[in-house]
Amino acid sequence: MATQEKTTSSLPPEIVEIILSKLSSVKSLLRFKTVCKSWNTMISDPLFAEIHLQSSKSSNYLFLRMYRNSSGRGFSLVKLEGGRIHNEAVLKVHYGSFNQVLGECNGVLLLNENLHARKEYAFWNPSTRRQAHFSSPYIRDQFKPVTHGICYDPITDDFKAVMIAKESYRIYSCKNNSWTEKKGIGQFYFCMVGWGVFADGAIYWVLGELDNNWIIQLVYFDPRTDELKRLQKPKELIGGNDE
Repeated sequence: MATQEKTTSSLPPEIVEIILSKLSSVKSLLRFKTVCKSWNTMISDPLFAEIHLQSSKSSNYLFLRMYRNSSGRGFSLVKLEGGRIHNEAVLKVHYGSFNQVLGECNGVLLLNENLHARKEYAFWNPSTRRQAHFSSPYIRDQFKPVTHGICYDPITDDFKAVMIAKESYRIYSCKNNSWTEKKGIGQFYFCMVGWGVFADGAIYWVLGELDNNWIIQLVYFDPRTDELKRLQKPKELIGGNDE
């Protein structure tokens, strides 16, 4: 037994990291956080979360499901295997009753406690259960987001939340714990699909804009410059009231 413990403890940290990053079971990953302090630190590290995400991209059978029962709402990870759904883990968010998902980026979710109040938010990683709670400092103003999004800036290692309203947009920086408000690039009234989609380093939305007629616009946010921009649509999609 002593020989086995000595052999296990003598494994180089980089080898342990590789082994743990290959685990597809989030339940096992969370359990291994309690093995020792060094493993807990390793698994909680954002860099490990990125490595685990890249390793898990080939395992597309793990899903996040929202449930509702007599005790309230919550989230659970479920695994699709052999044509059957298996509960992987029940997940709890420790700050308030966050049950509105406003976006996803690199395995991190943007949550909202009350979709109508839109004052309390959280970044949450279901795999590591790490979360960061933040509040809107804008009290009793007329800013009503049309849509939301979450993105990651690899240059500054910063997750950002973006909220677009009719004539302006706001950005929250997790790293700096700060808000910025900027003038919008149009008058957007609705979003064609739920929230922004993070792809190729930016968030993309399909938004409805009113300019004499309704116009459907492709809009994206660049986290490197904090700029909201229009994306020119393919010629095949331009026509009618979409010009």
